[in-house]
Amino acid sequence: TNLDDTIESLSKMESEILGLALSCSLVESCDLTSVNCNIADYLNGKSLQCFVLGVECKGVNVITVKNGASAGQEMAFLQLEDASGQLDDCVVFSDEWARFNYLLQPGNCVLIEGQRDRKKGSFIVKHVEQI
Repeated sequence: TNLDDTIESLSKMESEILGLALSCSLVESCDLTSVNCNIADYLNGKSLQCFVLGVECKGVNVITVKNGASAGQEMAFLQLEDASGQLDDCVVFSDEWARFNYLLQPGNCVLIEGQRDRKKGSFIVKHVEQI
């Protein structure tokens, strides 16, 4: 029997026992070669046209749009995490939510492409891929 802990098993075990992963992040067990920014750098104001983050989806708040062209459709606000920190201000508008909601589930690790909202500073999701 192999008793070596993988990054994934260690992260999950720490999260279950302690409520958070201390020594590593679940994302660290994934292929992050496409990532061009981590959450800490994003929060510190790194400037890019398009951000690609490798993250674990920690929380999802789905709402129904009440006004405008997307009235009646669902959109979501995400809580994302990587080894560098947590991002609570992430918006998935209705078109992207309809395309990618199956990937944006708590505990799932994904590559998220997006942009910084110029007015509010929120991270706006444009594309999502499984990692």
